[in-house]
Parts: sequence; C-alpha cells; structure tokens
Amino acid sequence: MNLAMTYPVPLPGEVSLYRSTEDKNNMTIQAHLAELERRHHALEDQISSALAHSSSEDLKIVELKRQKLQLKDEIERLRHVSIENQKA
Repeated sequence: MNLAMTYPVPLPGEVSLYRSTEDKNNMTIQAHLAELERRHHALEDQISSALAHSSSEDLKIVELKRQKLQLKDEIERLRHVSIENQKA
C-alpha cells in the first residue's frame, strides 16, 4: 500500500481537507493563467514605452509584439482547457 497516495475519507458531515486532483489541476491552470496575464501586461507596458521613445528599434518593437501575441494565444488556450475541465 502506498501511504503517500492515501487520504483519510471524511465521515458524513465532515469536510475533507484534501483537494481532488481535478481541483488541483484547475488551481494550477488558474495560477499559470495569472502569471501569463501578468507577463502579457508587462509586455504591453514595454511596447508602449518603446513606442513613446523615437529611439526605439523597430525590430525590438516587432519582437515584443510577437511575444505578446504568443502569450495571448497561450492564455486563450489555457482558458479553453479550464472551461473544458469545469464542464467535465
């Protein structure tokens, strides 16, 4: 018997102190989404700052916009996964 994988079963009327695997996965997705959104906003700030300075290189701005778009795509993918997990 693997004791690391066994959890006490709550008695009727008691609340389990352990989260289900599904709850843990959803929390992990939500934490990852929050981090991606934070990075997305940081890139928005960098792009705005670069556009405000005429000395900024166009290639740098293009690269920042590409990274921002990749983050947006990943955010949307994870949101879709999160919604699908909630339906299941």
